[in-house]
Amino acid sequence: MGEVLEKETASSGVHANFSKDDETPTGTCAVVVVGKERSLCANIAAAAKYPTKHLEDSMAYLEKATFIYSTSFFITSNFEALIKIGKYCAENNKPFGYNLSAVFLLQFFKDQLMEALSYSDYTFANEDEADAFAKAMDQEGADRTKVAEMIVKSPKVNSKRNRVAVITQGPLPVIVARLDDKGEVEIKNYEVPALEDEKIVDTNGAGDAFVGAFLAKLLEEASFDECVDAGIKLSGMIVQRSGATFPETA
Repeated sequence: MGEVLEKETASSGVHANFSKDDETPTGTCAVVVVGKERSLCANIAAAAKYPTKHLEDSMAYLEKATFIYSTSFFITSNFEALIKIGKYCAENNKPFGYNLSAVFLLQFFKDQLMEALSYSDYTFANEDEADAFAKAMDQEGADRTKVAEMIVKSPKVNSKRNRVAVITQGPLPVIVARLDDKGEVEIKNYEVPALEDEKIVDTNGAGDAFVGAFLAKLLEEASFDECVDAGIKLSGMIVQRSGATFPETA
């Protein structure tokens, strides 16, 4: 699987700087799709053994990066490395994107997740993760607009950047919350065009597609409206295909 990752990233024009462990296989994930719903079963294998030294030897890549992004899954790979990345971003005023990633991380790694969140400038979550965040904050059942506000107002290390929180909700509106320069929270909802039920094939990868398109437009200095629109469009393509794939013309 490691060779497949190297081949696919290279063919896509992505420079991948992999950490390699000679004794542990590359992690894998099985996806079970029943109807329109999916369930994941992962064997993270080598991903659980990421060495801090690899990060330290790779800091030149972070220095060249315009934007740095991580999922909360990295908590189980190497929490120390994740915090080092967050601190580097804060100290150098480099934008850091962070994804809440999964409900179980809020259930079992709340303290670590919240520490990593304190370095985040752009935070992403889906509806299940937003609900789990509310529960972890003793606000179970809170409206997701309120959850977005809670995320935006969570403690933050880099005061030079106001945090933006983005919550996707499947077919329901995307919620974007951000602080203005006066410390007031601005909330905006973005409608998601309805898809006929028969067009939905597989929702796996839809959230990552949204974030990828959102960040791609953000790096083009597009407006938040354009960033969200791009995310909605690409995730809409993903759910109409089997697996996390999209047309070459996407």
